[in-house]
Amino acid sequence: PCMAGRRAAHTIDTGRTSGRRRQRYGPDPEGDSTVMSLTISSEPRDSVTLISVQGELDLATAPELAELTTRLLEQGDSRLVYDLSGLTFCDSTGLTVFVRAKNRIDELGGRLSLAAPSPIVHRVLDVSGLLQVLDTRPSVADAVAAAAGENRPGPAGG
Repeated sequence: PCMAGRRAAHTIDTGRTSGRRRQRYGPDPEGDSTVMSLTISSEPRDSVTLISVQGELDLATAPELAELTTRLLEQGDSRLVYDLSGLTFCDSTGLTVFVRAKNRIDELGGRLSLAAPSPIVHRVLDVSGLLQVLDTRPSVADAVAAAAGENRPGPAGG
C-alpha cells in the first residue's frame, strides 16, 4: 500500500507514563531496583514500515512487538524493517517474533529485513542460525532499500 502522507502512525505505549515498558526485578546491592524496558515505535519510510526496537526483547516484552507486527500486517503493511540498533538483549521469545513475522510476510508476498543489530544481538542471530534465514543488513538505509526491493549488496550475516 502507498504510505505517502502517513506520519509516525504507531507508537506503542507499554508503560503507564513514558512510552516504555518497565518491569522491576528486585533490588541491586545498593538497594535500588533494576528497571528493564522496551520501547517500540513505527513510522513509514518510503514504501516500507520501519519498526524501531530499543531495550530488551524477552518473554515479558516480546508480545508488545508481536502485537504491533500483527496489526501492521493486518492493515496491509507487508514490507517491514526492524531497526535493532537500540536492542540490548533478545532471547528466544524475541527471535520467535521475527521468525513468525517473516513467515507471515512470505505468505503475503512482502519483505522483511533486520537493520543494524547491536553486536550482542548479531551474535544471538548468528548462534541461532537466523542470520541465514532473516535478511539482516548493517544499516537502516540498506534494510529499507532491501525491503523496498531495491538492489543493494547482500545480507551482512554471511
